[in-house]
Amino acid sequence: MQEAAELFGDDPILMEGYNYWLFCKGAERLPRASQIDPLDIPPRIFPNILLVDYLKDRIGIRYRLIGQETVDRWGGESFAGKYSHDQYSGSYRDFLEGAYEQSRALERPIYTESAFRWDTGGTSHTRRLMLPYADDALEEVTRNLCIQVWPGGVAPDGGAFTGVVVDASPDVDHIGPRQVGPRQVG
Repeated sequence: MQEAAELFGDDPILMEGYNYWLFCKGAERLPRASQIDPLDIPPRIFPNILLVDYLKDRIGIRYRLIGQETVDRWGGESFAGKYSHDQYSGSYRDFLEGAYEQSRALERPIYTESAFRWDTGGTSHTRRLMLPYADDALEEVTRNLCIQVWPGGVAPDGGAFTGVVVDASPDVDHIGPRQVGPRQVG
């Protein structure tokens, strides 16, 4: 077991996003949808957010709100309102949808690192913290607040995808590495 701070404590945006999620959830197992209000998201993390809705009938997500840093990384065009199956393909799509699905199924945050690829062939190292939240009755995980940063440099492990489940406590269970998405190990 590791502590969350060991995984992403070096990144103030990811840590602030995690602390915001912990604050919103309080003593509950998850935050409620009404507790994650875009107007209340800390200004320092807002440019790096992706608010997503889970699809009910299949694995995948719909992007609800995209922060400006992410829009800029995608060439200046927002993909709010679009679906993951329209935005990505191949192993990268499998990886992202798998990580979001794992966050929903486990009702816990997922931390990932991977290569971020552009159509033009460029890559960058990116880190994500996927933070699930539920409907207001706390009956079902319906959305996810993802915080994504690009610390620069090349992707770890030559572009392999890795993921870790982050518990709401400081302990962390290991997941990955795997080419198509996170999986529990050990």
